[in-house]
Amino acid sequence: MKIICIDSGGFFCKPDTALLRNNEPFYIPEFGTGVVRRKGRVVRICRVAKCIGERFAHRCYDEAGAAVDFEVRGVECSTMARAFDHSFAVSPRFVPCGGDALIDKHIASVSRFMTLKIGDLLFIPDGEEKTTSAGERITVEPNGEKLLDFEVK
Repeated sequence: MKIICIDSGGFFCKPDTALLRNNEPFYIPEFGTGVVRRKGRVVRICRVAKCIGERFAHRCYDEAGAAVDFEVRGVECSTMARAFDHSFAVSPRFVPCGGDALIDKHIASVSRFMTLKIGDLLFIPDGEEKTTSAGERITVEPNGEKLLDFEVK
């Protein structure tokens, strides 16, 4: 299973150990000078896709959830700053979805470079990066429904 995160001008991958599940607390790592976060949507891939066209991409996912992607500042290597353990909080529940033009565009783009497999997660950020500090409580409530609610320690 891959976690594929859309970034300005491209994408990057996180290992499965980056998952932070079931609203468990996020612990700020000891390395780096600070942590920033991006909230967004995450879709679960439900069929294998390689070089899929945008008009067929809606067939590759059928449910979405909420996620928060964490990145450490002050680390030279971008892989170490982004792909550390428990750096990707994902909602314990996904809701049915389909036919979103932005998601379709990103699936088509990513599938040109790598094969998407069943169970892969595709993260599309919604907003700007925000500084994260210990003692904070992070909640994500798309459409008024609380999908993520966890503490930062």
